[in-house]
Amino acid sequence: MAKQRQSILYVDDDPDHRRLVSTALEQHGGYDVTCAANGEEGLAAARRHRPDLMLLDMMMPGADGLSVLQRMQSDADLRGTPVVFLTARALPGDVERGMAAGASDYVTKPIDLLGLGARLAAVICKAGRAADWRDGRPMTTRSSGACSRASTSRRARSVALPQLPAAWQAPDRLDNALSRGGDGVVQEHGRVRVANDELERVADVWRVARST
Repeated sequence: MAKQRQSILYVDDDPDHRRLVSTALEQHGGYDVTCAANGEEGLAAARRHRPDLMLLDMMMPGADGLSVLQRMQSDADLRGTPVVFLTARALPGDVERGMAAGASDYVTKPIDLLGLGARLAAVICKAGRAADWRDGRPMTTRSSGACSRASTSRRARSVALPQLPAAWQAPDRLDNALSRGGDGVVQEHGRVRVANDELERVADVWRVARST
């Protein structure tokens, strides 16, 4: 039986952002994505779908991102859902307010679409492990699924492959790096001198998965 994919609820009043981000997460991250156009719709969708993670814009008409997060934290059914802000508000004070309000991560626009899926995978995994630790039980199917090496490998490949020079995009060469976990990916990153930090993000996900 096919393994259930992790689910993300993306709340943003901009239809172009909703389309762009949801497509990237579905095609490159392997997620099931549900979208909502404002805070009230987002809260209703969260109660209905119980997503593994909510991706939330900060600036929206009506209920803004901070108020949505505050209402989720006061709701026993929603307070365990990790929330990641995805917003154009990038000043240090904005980030501090978002994290102090209880967000699991804070991502600023413009969006790194290739790296977003791996970054969210790490948040889902961490939230699942924390919930199991609080409840004093072994890893649940949901949290262990988020951390499984197989799903991590697929996400790692989808993020890493486009970042490598053409000569390094041979599947056996990338598989060799991935088979050695996060440290191997970083070593390959250093060897080919990729001019960004995407592979380090992939490596972070690998290290979380390897620690389970």
